[in-house]
Amino acid sequence: MPDGTNITKYTSNKLIVNAGTYNFSEIDFAGYTEGTWSCSPAAATGTAYNAGSVAVANGVDVTCTITNDDDPGS
Repeated sequence: MPDGTNITKYTSNKLIVNAGTYNFSEIDFAGYTEGTWSCSPAAATGTAYNAGSVAVANGVDVTCTITNDDDPGS
């Protein structure tokens, strides 16, 4: 959803999952260079676009973020 200053920002709904390891995935969009993933409080493993994961423990809230950069116009 737009945040007023950055219309390309999207925040997903909170997902409730079982403990385990989850792979990162994002749809590739033309005009943007994929960034790297970061997670808190759990550390991400392999933070590259579509090449990482995070281990989630029972009862722990984990937030993962990827920041993409817009490509310069041509």
